[in-house]
Amino acid sequence: MAPRAEIREHRGRRKLFVAGRPFLALGIQIDFLNTTRVEDFDWLFAHIVKLGCNTVFFPVRWFVLEPEEGRFNWVVVDHAVARCRELGLRMALLWFGTNQGGRSGSAPKWVREGRFRRMQDPDGKDLPGLCPTQPDLLAVEKRALDSLLARVAERDGDATILLQCENEPCIRMDATPSGAGAAVPDTYQPRCMCSACTTAFRTEGGSEFAFGVRSLTRYFTGLLAGQKRLLPVPAYANFPTNPLRSGEDVALWLDECPAIDFVAPDYYGFSPSDLAFTMRHFAAGRNLPFVAEHSTESTGDADLNLFLAVLEHGAAGFDPWAIDHAFGWRHWRDHVYERPFVTRDGSWTDAATAYGRVQSSLHAIAAPLADALGGDGVMHYAAAAGIPRKMEERRWGFHWTVLSGPASRWVAVRTGDGEATISGVDAQVTVGPLAPGVSLALSEGRWDGNTWREDRLVPADGEPRGLASGWRSFALAPGRAYRVRPAPATT
Repeated sequence: MAPRAEIREHRGRRKLFVAGRPFLALGIQIDFLNTTRVEDFDWLFAHIVKLGCNTVFFPVRWFVLEPEEGRFNWVVVDHAVARCRELGLRMALLWFGTNQGGRSGSAPKWVREGRFRRMQDPDGKDLPGLCPTQPDLLAVEKRALDSLLARVAERDGDATILLQCENEPCIRMDATPSGAGAAVPDTYQPRCMCSACTTAFRTEGGSEFAFGVRSLTRYFTGLLAGQKRLLPVPAYANFPTNPLRSGEDVALWLDECPAIDFVAPDYYGFSPSDLAFTMRHFAAGRNLPFVAEHSTESTGDADLNLFLAVLEHGAAGFDPWAIDHAFGWRHWRDHVYERPFVTRDGSWTDAATAYGRVQSSLHAIAAPLADALGGDGVMHYAAAAGIPRKMEERRWGFHWTVLSGPASRWVAVRTGDGEATISGVDAQVTVGPLAPGVSLALSEGRWDGNTWREDRLVPADGEPRGLASGWRSFALAPGRAYRVRPAPATT
């Protein structure tokens, strides 16, 4: 079966390809707590489109899918698939099975209670998660996941392009600071301490940490066996990060689990240097740069980090958690609860508005940008510390002058011989030809794949007085792209 999506080398980078072309997954996640009933998430799709997304990251919880053993409920999945097809959105399918941060709350009751052994701590006490070294547990979860993949492949019209397996898988991650300002403890247990795991560990040797990782990677390898025959898309695992902790052992996961195509951070940092630290940590081996989760708090700077993740770090996808749940470091550590990006009455937070402005602008230029990243056909700029700047450049046959405002994020892509397309927010662009006697034509629209969808030609009159002949000046509007090229010769 031909892949719907795959990872390829292109312009010296590993990139996500969809339908044979480089693709940027510009998305948003829906809170897994709100994907149990259709009425809890259907209203969000209109906002997802307005936000400028091209991909929905949609969680499927096992207990919703298979409430009784062997009886599947397809209502939620079928509805999400139908809405994506209706709106022309891609889908990243997020499987919440037996390991959600070391817990198994997304597994059905018939799995959680009594039938399978739980992981244990060093004192022999049961933990909230199920031990991953159980072949019979693996068999029932694989049956459920395979059924889901087959159903989606049958109904989604190739909309699904990614599969996240489990969510922040680990052995133990269940302690929470007791209050504002509380120290963050190291709550990661290296391996399950049940008698079966202890016996296997003594036989295998090595470190407890490596054994714990291998117990998970072996489970993943079995769970994803044959996955691409059912749904031929890249599969990935996500790991939590924060400003002081960069996530799991990336190289060990990539080495030990060939069924996983890449591993990605759930990023909840505060500054561009925090983001760079995390992206460098995950730039290992065959890995694909990708941000699997991101803060939706007002302090999270989702708009800036989306721009930097793609342009500075080559991320193939970006996915804040969640459109209907404000979450980040302040929430987790300080118990500060903010309004979500979008509330049921339709209002947006300032953070959502800023994110939507930048994301919709990248969406308007996503196809040529995805193709050009890694080459010399891209210029970009993001304002720092709220300081406006003036940039001048001579490139691609043009003389560029860009007046950037305090919230400016803009990107220019060479989209042909002697032409370029620019998109972004909070900037005034003036472009002139380097060759004498050439005038420039300016059109406004967007790129739909490799096709330019022109909304209007921008007339030359009304430009600033004193502008040199043949030059063009325009202000960037969110969600719009501006294509500049030599004007046709007049007779």
